[in-house]
Amino acid sequence: MYHIAWLYGMKKPVIILFALLIIGITGDRSSYAQPIPIEFMAGQRYALVNVVMSKKFNTDSNIGFFHVNSLTMDYNDKSNDNLVVQNMLFYEPSRNFRIVGGASYATKPGFSPAAGLQYIHVGPHWFVLFSPRITIESDPSYTMFAIVRYATRINENYNLYTSLQALNVFDAHEHITSSQWIRAGLDRHGLQFGVAVNFDESGPNPKVKINAGLFIRREIF
Repeated sequence: MYHIAWLYGMKKPVIILFALLIIGITGDRSSYAQPIPIEFMAGQRYALVNVVMSKKFNTDSNIGFFHVNSLTMDYNDKSNDNLVVQNMLFYEPSRNFRIVGGASYATKPGFSPAAGLQYIHVGPHWFVLFSPRITIESDPSYTMFAIVRYATRINENYNLYTSLQALNVFDAHEHITSSQWIRAGLDRHGLQFGVAVNFDESGPNPKVKINAGLFIRREIF
């Protein structure tokens, strides 16, 4: 049985993101010049709002903006709530390869400047992103962030939609945190929905924690 009490304790940014998702579900995408993908997941342990956006400043530019925003909200223990944000400018010297620099923030350990590389492929069926980066500080941490999506047509009304988002963070001494978020479902006229399973590990001796539930995703604005 899913918990719903967390809805009353959500912070304003979460309510806004959830409202934007509802608007995107019911709205007309043709009016949105710069779509932003927003995903909402409800699992048995926690709820999640996830945004991953990569945009060039214009179609002819090799400079753009990369943004990740993931907010998890634990139903039973607020101390487990976590906000992760990446804001990066990228320069694309050659097709599909990028140099990135900017800042990252997590509830733990906080704000850090960061730099890294990206490989991105956008095709008719596959979307692939690999993004290694390092924090710029005296005791740096290292992150490998990856997204792999596959979609294909089933019939006139439905497409298959699958996705894997993976994160691995470590420093010179030990493993810090990692996750693997799996999605499998359908796409109907730009609205994706289906089954979601998150595998989360944290600390130097990590144990896998599973959060299984449902997701809904839409590109808005």
